[in-house]
Amino acid sequence: MTKEYNRRMGEIYGDWTVVNLDESKLKENMCGVHLYYIIKCVCGTIKSTPSNELKKQTNCGCKPKQDLVGKSFGKIKIIAFGGFDNRYGRNKAQWLGVCSSCGKQKKYLQEILLRGDISGCGKCKPKGIESSRYNPSSDRYNRRDSTEYKQFVKQVFQRDKYKCIICGSTKKLNAHHLNAWHWYAQGRFDPNNAVTLCGHANGCHILFHKQFGKYQNTKYQFEQFFRYQKFIIDNMKKK
Repeated sequence: MTKEYNRRMGEIYGDWTVVNLDESKLKENMCGVHLYYIIKCVCGTIKSTPSNELKKQTNCGCKPKQDLVGKSFGKIKIIAFGGFDNRYGRNKAQWLGVCSSCGKQKKYLQEILLRGDISGCGKCKPKGIESSRYNPSSDRYNRRDSTEYKQFVKQVFQRDKYKCIICGSTKKLNAHHLNAWHWYAQGRFDPNNAVTLCGHANGCHILFHKQFGKYQNTKYQFEQFFRYQKFIIDNMKKK
């Protein structure tokens, strides 16, 4: 019965290719415009779509609308699409970039790249005495023992009333930089660039860095983390 129909195998529509006629939806004396076809995306996704919808197919959402391959952001050159980050329930495009200094490859969120927050991988910069900016008379290279750093921490804790601003814990508090110490030099000792987080095992500070890593952290990442953790805490209280 199916031989009389055009199977359209191999026809391409955007990133989709027609695999075959969808025989499971065939009915007796069905005309061509009502036929369904099995199509496959370049990413491997397969679905069935009606004949009159074929020309409307572009991609299944496996590719972002903007192509960043070949573009550079500071020392980071984008070499491939890195899929989507859906940790917070919404697909966010990621790109695989390589650092021109050390060759390290890492995935970066598209929105952070386009905002200009990324200038390097954050792990290949020389530190301490090996750095060209090293100043043996400056206490910035021993920040946890410096007077300036201690004053900064005290100001952050006092403002936040010596408790974690997410869960309210008072255990092992840390002054967490919103824009990271490593790349945002002008905010290293600015209380407005920090918040108080608990740093005990499985505390908010530990959880944040488990999700977002270190060195290239941003205020935007923390805002996402804050909303998500507050949502979890509020739901637990309702129970």
